[in-house]
Amino acid sequence: MAIAECKPLNDTIGGEFSWKQLGEWLGFLDDVGFYYRRGALDYETVDHLFGGIILEAYVYAEIPEFIAGIESKGAEKGVLKDFLALGRKLSDDPDRSAQIALWKRDCRHSAPARKGKSP
Repeated sequence: MAIAECKPLNDTIGGEFSWKQLGEWLGFLDDVGFYYRRGALDYETVDHLFGGIILEAYVYAEIPEFIAGIESKGAEKGVLKDFLALGRKLSDDPDRSAQIALWKRDCRHSAPARKGKSP
């Protein structure tokens, strides 16, 4: 995926995905966070199956900008809250700190200058 290669996500700035596709992907990750919060999935299962994906998205510079863009367009405050809460929990896990440091070093997780529109 583009995140693993440190590429932009949004197609308006040279990425592969439309805002709709990004919203659907993050919506799925938010659903995983919802299932965790409700107790349908335990932490070990979530971490094993989705931890890397959620954490990559959580620390990637373009994602907070995407969420801010959704909120600025009138979406309810706290959109994707379960994704964000789970991303925060995963990023606080000491077993993940080396992985996060590696991503930040390799990518510097800084998105290119914005040329396109937010959602």
